[in-house]
Amino acid sequence: MRVLKCYLANDREGHFVAASEAMNAPGQVWRCASCGCRLVLHAGSVGDPA
Repeated sequence: MRVLKCYLANDREGHFVAASEAMNAPGQVWRCASCGCRLVLHAGSVGDPA
């Protein structure tokens, strides 16, 4: 399985959301802006953003 970093996602209404904005909305379902697959949000770390 390949894991790719995505910095943009779609919310339930289809709006584009940056990963940094998604951190402020826990419990949401995020989808890949390109293919529509479900995304898993990771908080990130120092030098490696969400």
